[in-house]
Amino acid sequence: AELPLPELLIYQKNLPFNLILSTWSSLGKGEFWLRLPSVIFALFSLVALHALGRKLFSGETALFAAFLLGSSPFFLLEARQVKMYTLTLFFALAGITFLMRFLETGRLSSLLAHFGTLFMGFLSHYMACWTLLAGILFLVLWPRHYPPKRLRTYFLTLGILALTILPLLWPTLFSLISK
Repeated sequence: AELPLPELLIYQKNLPFNLILSTWSSLGKGEFWLRLPSVIFALFSLVALHALGRKLFSGETALFAAFLLGSSPFFLLEARQVKMYTLTLFFALAGITFLMRFLETGRLSSLLAHFGTLFMGFLSHYMACWTLLAGILFLVLWPRHYPPKRLRTYFLTLGILALTILPLLWPTLFSLISK
């Protein structure tokens, strides 16, 4: 977070969190100020989980899920650290919530927000790619019936994005395969 902006953009590990932290650190450099973004994104994650739970189940279930997450010792530990984990969790929960909104309304802005938040989550931590798989499995295994046109739009958009990102990922995939 101490790197100048041009160097920060080149050093792309945890880019969104590092950009937030470098901007945030202009407010103060103490321990409190550096930990505060993680706490804020932990709170945002609780709100996103509640919104997702209400969409999928009920208000009571959503509240219970938010309570379970909010009382988890691991979650509370991560919320106090100067790391990107709560930001990544927020992007994952928001991405799935936007997917649900797209499937219900068919609005393209929700679909773009879904892929945008998942992309930001992936930039935050590479394991966020599992959120995309979770969304795909949800569509395949969940018993609700969604309009076929929306499902086709989702998978077509996903395919186009995969084809555009594949050339960027090819060197990484090739280096993993060749080892």
